[in-house]
Amino acid sequence: MSETLETVAVKYEVLRKKLAKLLEEHGVQDKLEKGWFRLSGDEPCLEVAGRPPIVLSAVDGGNNKRSSLSFDLYVIKASAQGFTLGINGSLRKAFSKKIVDVDVIIPTEGSGDRLTLYRQVAETKMLYYSLAKSSLVLGDGSVESLVTRPIHAKLELLDMEGGGEIHVDCEELEKMVLRDIDENPYQAMSVKSIVEEVSMDKSLSQDKAWRRILYLEILEKAVVLKLLFDKILNSSSLMVFLTKTGRSRRFFNAPVSDQYVLSATTREAGYYLNSDVSFDKPREMIKELPRKCGLRELVERLTFVRGLVRLENNAPVIGMEVIYNADRIPYSQREVFTGVMCILRLISPGGYPQPLYIVDRDTHIDNREVEEVVLALGLSMAPTGREVLEYE
Repeated sequence: MSETLETVAVKYEVLRKKLAKLLEEHGVQDKLEKGWFRLSGDEPCLEVAGRPPIVLSAVDGGNNKRSSLSFDLYVIKASAQGFTLGINGSLRKAFSKKIVDVDVIIPTEGSGDRLTLYRQVAETKMLYYSLAKSSLVLGDGSVESLVTRPIHAKLELLDMEGGGEIHVDCEELEKMVLRDIDENPYQAMSVKSIVEEVSMDKSLSQDKAWRRILYLEILEKAVVLKLLFDKILNSSSLMVFLTKTGRSRRFFNAPVSDQYVLSATTREAGYYLNSDVSFDKPREMIKELPRKCGLRELVERLTFVRGLVRLENNAPVIGMEVIYNADRIPYSQREVFTGVMCILRLISPGGYPQPLYIVDRDTHIDNREVEEVVLALGLSMAPTGREVLEYE
């Protein structure tokens, strides 16, 4: 640690100047003058989500695992919490729903990416559930990361692979997913039992079994996204994704993230919209969506608006993306964006929406919780392969 701190002391001024120079050389100030709008607090609030009181909700998910030589035991949580927002900004609990799954990943190949996908599926199921009950749904992260990650389990693979002899189509899997959302709070993935059957099928080569398993799991992700986007399209609800630590550089095209640029150059409450970027569909993301289950065609019919917001003076900068059906909401994209921001300012003491704090706490899974699961299952002595590195 002392060596690291010594290096920081030596390079401190160099690093500070380097970051300042990056901002100067990429026309950041010109873009700020065109797209940054300070908030005074007196701006009118358009009722883009309906007339208060309204129901809004927040969704988040978490996962953790314990790996041994023979298995990966995981815990996944996804939480949806709904609130009635009063005229004065008060929040009152409206509904609550969770998925809590404890299981092992079978087979163990690609367990890291597959666990991410399992959590995404559980979160998306809760987003879908919330949209049926809310005028506005808050999700943690971005729709882009939801669609394009994990990188080794891409949705576009569904259009390249035929699925082999898998006798589950989009419609049948959709029925399974909807049934699980209603009846099974203990399972993140509806195809889990089918995946395990494929894994145990001795008539299949390891490679063939793996390809079928990956196809099944990606297909379920496509189906839950289809349900989510279809629900947005057929309602007047708004889906809002908020990104705390985004690395996107789409707005300023600087070598550092957009959120860092705005954090380094502004301090006041406000928002940033770039007319060249904010109001266009996210074409690169849409290209990664499969035509399978009609997913790409469905998303093409939705409206997107993306920007950056600071909800209070000196608060963190947050990426914000709003997805909705423009035919059902009679406001411009800018008006929808600022109307949502107006709602968020009512419920964001400290500059971040209180409902998202709540679901973040609901879904946090630390190592101690996983170890308690391991002890409860009598698996604490299972070898991990790291015993040679353990110190007394």
